[in-house]
Amino acid sequence: MAPGDPILLPAGNPGPYTGEGNNTWLIDGAQPTLVDAGTGQPGHLEAIAEALDGRPLARVLVTHDHSDHASGVAAIRECWPDVEVLAVAAARSPARTLIDGERVPAGSRMLQVVYTPGHAADHVCFWDPVRRELFSGDLLLASGSVVIPAGRGGDLAAYLASLERVAALGPVRAYPGHGPVIDDPAATIAAAIERRRQREADIARLLDEGLTADAIVDRLYPDLTGPLRQAAALTVEAHIVRIRQTGPSR
Repeated sequence: MAPGDPILLPAGNPGPYTGEGNNTWLIDGAQPTLVDAGTGQPGHLEAIAEALDGRPLARVLVTHDHSDHASGVAAIRECWPDVEVLAVAAARSPARTLIDGERVPAGSRMLQVVYTPGHAADHVCFWDPVRRELFSGDLLLASGSVVIPAGRGGDLAAYLASLERVAALGPVRAYPGHGPVIDDPAATIAAAIERRRQREADIARLLDEGLTADAIVDRLYPDLTGPLRQAAALTVEAHIVRIRQTGPSR
């Protein structure tokens, strides 16, 4: 880890949706700032305190209001009562809400808020234009697919537009909410867009064959059960909504 790099503090919440658990990123410096709040696990709070070494936590930047990223806000406030919480959604009672394009201090950096809906209606990334680094929340994964939860704030068209917006920034590194650091964001974004196009073509073909949404999930994801199948079903529904609105991607 190079000087000034964000410090990975795992949230300690493994599960079927979260994999090994969430990443939270401590940006150290003049105003220590945590990107995402985790779920309030005691071990996570202890790791934050150890990294701060007696200093206060200045603020928490929440990428979106899903519980694995935001429900730890209350526990963090108990440990650091003066912490400033910034987010788009008000469900976790942020100190104030974020606005697309505004700049916020983080450590010894200034980050720009980039509104990136799709996975969630309130999703934002945080962009460092000097280091060309992106704190990408659930917009990007190093491998696999991001869930687009239709009917729960997910919007596939918005997600694809958000990927294009972030690609135009030209990031050299991305710090995601799950999984390893992404050292080639351009390739990751291109692969995500292509994966969605291919999946949409598959779903459009199966719709033309007369299959229902449930039957499409069974055909495309025969080995998934439980929560993972539910996640796949939501994403298939998001594809169907987009196909009915605009036609399949070309």
